[in-house]
Parts: sequence; structure tokens; C-alpha cells
Amino acid sequence: MVIDCTGHGVHGAFLTMLCEVIYRQIVGKISSRNFDELEPSDILNEFNRALIEVFYARSSNAIEGKGFDAKVLLLCKKEETIKFSGAKNPLFFLKNGTLHKIEEDNCSVGYNVEKDFKFSSKSIKMTKNIKIYLATDGFWDQLDGTKKLPFGKKRFTKMIQEHHGMSMDAQRQIYLDTLKHYQEKSGITRVDDVTFVGITL
Repeated sequence: MVIDCTGHGVHGAFLTMLCEVIYRQIVGKISSRNFDELEPSDILNEFNRALIEVFYARSSNAIEGKGFDAKVLLLCKKEETIKFSGAKNPLFFLKNGTLHKIEEDNCSVGYNVEKDFKFSSKSIKMTKNIKIYLATDGFWDQLDGTKKLPFGKKRFTKMIQEHHGMSMDAQRQIYLDTLKHYQEKSGITRVDDVTFVGITL
């Protein structure tokens, strides 16, 4: 699970710690269930309900802008499937050298969404050498100082397509260098935190 909490500084740190507590509760709750019946959307639904209850506890306005975007993966070896659920964040994967994207639900977790909103789950066939990429929006939202244009998803996916044949360690260095170069030529400091995970099956 990769999540991107709203806020920075103390606000962001508090929300991150709260999400860690809720996450442990959710894992404890679902661990007794039959794994075959578990969907990644179940985790987002539980998170959404819990966060809204916490922020609505004192004030109807307290929920404003507090929550996160996320993507959750369940790797089911028995069924040979990869299950995915996303909140405002898609999943990118390479299969037979072709880049694909699984669309997310256009809602964040914990805010601007109803308590009983049901996130969706989607699945793909698990094949040999499939590569999965999970990233927060900090990478493609990085601005160029000249025209103040974001790095963008189109350039982001093109970058993955060009280098996916390399080892994950080699790719990691290329992606770090690419982001650093984009920042340096623009003169703009990092506009958001970045998490970028690559998985080879």
C-alpha cells in the first residue's frame, strides 16, 4: 500500500501517524478473514470510514482537506492475479514490454467523499516478469521553473517505457537523476514529497 497524506509539516506528520494506527487496526480486523474473499478496496473502505469518523467527531467542518490518495495491491499467488484499488492514483504496469494503466476511483480517502462510498477493485493476470510501478503524484507534479509546467504523467510514463528493461536498481538511479535534473534546470525546489516503488514479479 502506497499512500500520500495531505498536508506538510506538523499537520502531515500527525495525519501520517493517525493513518499508521488505523492501518494496524484494519490489518488486525481483516487478518481473520479468508484471504480469497479479501479485496484491496476493503482496505480503502475501512480507512475512509475510520478517518471520517475521527474528523467528524468534534466538528462537521473538521474533515476539510484531511485524508490521502492511495493505491493498494494484493498479490494472490493461488489465483495468479494482481488485485488493485486506487484513490486518485492509477497503477502502471508493464506486460510483454507494453505499458498499461489501471484507472483509479476519482475520490480521495477521508475527504470530499461520503463515509459509505465504496471504492472499486480491479484485477489483472499475474504473468512472468510483469513489472509494476506505484508512485505518488509528487513526481509528475514537479514544476519546471522556465514555464512552470509540471513534469506530467505523459513524460513520466514515457520515462518508464524507455528504461523498464534495466534492473530496478539501475532504473532507480535514472529516475532519481531525471527528477534532480528537472528541479535543477528549473531552479524550483521540490514542490511535493515523492514515493516511487517498482516491483518485478
